This record gives sequence, C-alpha cells and structure tokens, in this order.
Amino acid sequence: MRFEWINKPMQNLNILFKSLAIVIITSLSILSTDLQSEVYKWVDENGKVHYSDKPFDNKSKKVKIKSTPSKQQVEEAKSAASRLIKHKNKITEIMEEEQEDKRKHELKFEQNESKRKRECRQAKNEIRKLGRGYRSYTTNEKGERYFLSDKEKEDMIAKFSEFMQLNCSGLTD
Repeated sequence: MRFEWINKPMQNLNILFKSLAIVIITSLSILSTDLQSEVYKWVDENGKVHYSDKPFDNKSKKVKIKSTPSKQQVEEAKSAASRLIKHKNKITEIMEEEQEDKRKHELKFEQNESKRKRECRQAKNEIRKLGRGYRSYTTNEKGERYFLSDKEKEDMIAKFSEFMQLNCSGLTD
C-alpha cells in the first residue's frame, strides 16, 4: 500500500490516454464522413454555377467526386498502359511488314506483267515477220545463217500463236 500514490496517477494517466484515443478516433471518423459528404450543383437564373453540400432546390444535381487512385491502382494502370502500347507497337510492326510484302508483291507483279507484254510483242512481231512470205532465217551455234522451210515457218507461227493464246489474253499495251 505504500506505493498507492504511484499507481493512482498511472491509472488516471491510462484513463486519460484511453479517453484521448477515443476522442481522436471519434473526431477522425466525423471528419472522414464530412469529407465524404455529398456535393450538389445548380445554376441560377443568371447562368452562374453554384456548388453546395446541400441541395438548393429540386433542380440541384448531385455531383460524383472521384477519389484519388491508390499507388497500386496507378501501378496497375501503368502496367496496363505499357501492355497496350507494346501490343499497339506489335500490331503496327505487323501492318508495316504486311504493307512491305504487298509492295514487293505488286512490284514483282508489275515486273512480270512488263516481261509478259514484252514477250507478247516479240511473239506478235515474229508472227508478222514469218507470215510475210519472205525467206526467213535463224543463226546457228556457229554463227551461220540457217534458212527456214515453209513447214518450219508454219510450225514457228503455230508455236508463237499458241504462246500468245496462253499468255497474252487480257493484256493492254
């Protein structure tokens, strides 16, 4: 019992700290509810916009206030944005490759068409030359002239005509 005077103030101090903690917690909860209170917006007859925590009239509209995103939400959004950017870049890369392939294909097609037109013109000229009735010749491996017989000319004309039927239909000069 000698130390009662020490225990009494300690008990009083504990009660004081507990009471203070309750007051702080209660105050914070009241403040947080005030922070989360509703906000209303209305426009007066002069067109001026007003905001208040209470509705002015039945035309007042409740305003939804967005909360600040958490660090985790920000990081998730950054991650999602990064994935979207990578995906967009990959799609762009694929589209550019497809366009390049298309350009190469078109160039090759144009080159083939040009070659086909040239070969068709040459076949047409050969048919015209062979069909004139003049003596025609070719050059052999030794560089000597070899004159064609009428039968050989007819066979060559048939060969060029067949080539033209197979390869030259639908071409425009």
